[in-house]
Amino acid sequence: MHICHVTSALAGGPATSIGLLSRIQVARGHQVSLVYSSTRDEIWPYRKRFDHFHAVVPWRVHRSIGPSDLFAWLDLLGILRRLAPDILHLHCSKAGALGRLVARQLALPAVYSPRGVAFLRTDSTSQRILYRSLERLMARGGEPVVACSESEASHLRRLVRSVHVIPNAVDLSSLAGIEPAARRSNTTFSIGILGLIKDQRMPRLVRRICERSPASWQWLWVGDGPLRHELEGLSNLTITGWCDHLEGLKKIASVDVVLHASRWEGMPNALLEVMALGKPVVVSDVVGTRDVATDGIEALLVHEVYTPESYLSRLERLANDEHLRRSLAEKARERILRDHDAHVVARRWDALYGEVTARAAQRHGVARRNDPPAPARTPGRWLAWHRPVSGR
Repeated sequence: MHICHVTSALAGGPATSIGLLSRIQVARGHQVSLVYSSTRDEIWPYRKRFDHFHAVVPWRVHRSIGPSDLFAWLDLLGILRRLAPDILHLHCSKAGALGRLVARQLALPAVYSPRGVAFLRTDSTSQRILYRSLERLMARGGEPVVACSESEASHLRRLVRSVHVIPNAVDLSSLAGIEPAARRSNTTFSIGILGLIKDQRMPRLVRRICERSPASWQWLWVGDGPLRHELEGLSNLTITGWCDHLEGLKKIASVDVVLHASRWEGMPNALLEVMALGKPVVVSDVVGTRDVATDGIEALLVHEVYTPESYLSRLERLANDEHLRRSLAEKARERILRDHDAHVVARRWDALYGEVTARAAQRHGVARRNDPPAPARTPGRWLAWHRPVSGR
């Protein structure tokens, strides 16, 4: 089967999820392609993650909704006519909308993963209303919408007939060589944060938490992003900047506790990965995170999401309770092993693809052929239209 992943955003969780799922799909004999927004993201940081794709194609689509979407729709239509996939896997809101329109025109089966429902965002009321209306309108086509958490699915079911839940996953084998550092009693208490420095991760709030934390605490943000300037100048916070995915996980494994403060989520890959590493976590109680961790069992959840003191009180509790840190870490890792193994999750995607393609074949009166496994290729082969993929 030729699976084409289409995304209007790559940075952060989408790159991790798409890269991991597609690599397993290739190992199972499928052919995979990627269509990504070249106006929002550069591809070169993800080259190692995406070297198994049959084709990587830039797509001229912008984040905001406007007249340029007509050209983005035409661009995607031409790309998919050339690729001729068997099924589309659409990621993020803009790709979900335009991709479903193109899928209907080309009679292609499609599934849509919002990867964080746009109408649950808390930064703009007008944007929430707009995205909710668009989601309701697009749902009339009947394509399956796949939530990555049950709490996300509960919101989607108010608008969409066909909602499935398939959680995000972790490649446990890739973490095998990373050992969490054991804390010595005479060392400084350290707190780590993993992910993009953007509005969703509330850097201004994190700054206030750092400023009000005990002087002996040391903070480490593994990552970079457009709002880095809101954190600069803090003597107790180190920002690593962009680094290789595996290298970033090694850095976060060295801290005592991880903070995951967020306005909204789908299901954060960063949280899954630090839990898989066996790190105790303090996390905002929002859609997507509450599905991964139970308060006091796998993590300490913060219900007052915008209050610095709420995070500090839970961090202080962990700083003073080694037994609790160890218990949360063990239970967190057990939860990931049980519910988020990448190979188990990939089988659930395969089953859904099979259902969707079978339904499409029946609807169009065409017997879908069973494609043989894609031929072996030299790793690193890249195909692109419109402009070459840059390498650095």
